[in-house]
Amino acid sequence: MQPLKPRSLAPDDNPFKQERTDSQGAILPVHDDIFYKADLAALHEGHRAFKPRSAEHRSKGLAGWRGDIEELPGRYIQILTKELLTVMIFQPVAERGREFTLRLFIYEVIVRIKKAPLLFFLIFFLFPLIVVARDVDGRDDDNAEINSAIGLQGWFSQADAKWQISFPYTTSTGVVGKIESRLDYKKIDSPLFIATAGGNVAPRFAFDVVYGYGSITGGRGTDTDRFLPSSGGGLEFSQSTNSLDGETRLWGINFYYNTRQFGDKQAGPWGFVIGYLYYGDSLRMTNAVQTVSVPFDGLTFPPVGPFPPTQVLDSTYEFYWNLMKVGVVHQSGPAKGFSYSGALSVYPYVDYQGEAYWNLRAGTNASDFRLQSPNFIQKSKKGYGCEASLGLAYELSDNAKLSAGYRYMYLYADNGTDTVYFADGTSASSTLDWVTVTRHGAYAELLLNF
Repeated sequence: MQPLKPRSLAPDDNPFKQERTDSQGAILPVHDDIFYKADLAALHEGHRAFKPRSAEHRSKGLAGWRGDIEELPGRYIQILTKELLTVMIFQPVAERGREFTLRLFIYEVIVRIKKAPLLFFLIFFLFPLIVVARDVDGRDDDNAEINSAIGLQGWFSQADAKWQISFPYTTSTGVVGKIESRLDYKKIDSPLFIATAGGNVAPRFAFDVVYGYGSITGGRGTDTDRFLPSSGGGLEFSQSTNSLDGETRLWGINFYYNTRQFGDKQAGPWGFVIGYLYYGDSLRMTNAVQTVSVPFDGLTFPPVGPFPPTQVLDSTYEFYWNLMKVGVVHQSGPAKGFSYSGALSVYPYVDYQGEAYWNLRAGTNASDFRLQSPNFIQKSKKGYGCEASLGLAYELSDNAKLSAGYRYMYLYADNGTDTVYFADGTSASSTLDWVTVTRHGAYAELLLNF
């Protein structure tokens, strides 16, 4: 990617040439040298953004650096952000002659974050944060009140999960095609108990940490295998069902701007959130029943009905997600003690991994899965997710709030790998076509402010 040369601004367009006044109407000095020219060029090359403009500020380290940022006009921030998006995202897409789409934009952002995560964090989070944070100074004590809070939430959730892997296959008679294997897990429901703790670190800025745990019982799984010839058609040669139980966990950290969750009196109706979320399910599969059994290419499967006593299913499957979260929050002010809030978040970056132990395939023969757990692993870093919630809250007192609502979460990953480890020490990989997890349900929460 060629670096974008610093753009020349006409005198009337140069934000640094415009007079600015303070709250009393006095004209503030114009700063033509806030940025070194070399630093601006380095910025377009994807390196440092800026440094203190004077020896005095440089001697103050971070404080001086923040002082320079606070003197930047808002219009220049807009120009800078536009130039960064152009040189880092839109220009590379146009040069490759590709049609611009939202999914392509998210992909380009993720690529740049991976290459220069600190740069993106500074530019698109800390930079706006520091600029806006200057509004905090000088507020009266009542508006600058700092609160902390703890909460306990029950999320009475329902969940489903699905996977599909595939690999090329040619039968002994020369028919070319592929084999697809699909898992479909239903009713992996769980009442999750979620603990939260956090507070507002400054007016309009807050954070919280969350941890949730729940047990899973009464789930049902279906394992289906089929052969799809390249010429068309298909044969479903094996299908079995099983019982599922286990547990689900989540934990994460969120950073908020302009939310009323912790009693911030400065917060407006719209807020923003960024954060990290870990979500995982750990399942045990038992009580297998064969529902389809058709001989295929010399292979035979258990007869239709419960598995025989010599084949007792006792397998495990643990799958988890590491997610980056960005979202918006809408909230109303209290009216006679009642208020409502809604949130919509997206997960533009997902890191999925599944680890399983298939006991009926484990053994000591060369074609058996290895006896050590796990004997197959799935990975994918391509996908996305979303989460939405809508709730109604009632203030029991100045320090206690009870809320209830509905929460929905959807996760998706694709184009990954599925690696099987054999007893002889070798391994084989196939394609993880896709995996989805959906969890949703009503919630109730008690939040205590201090």
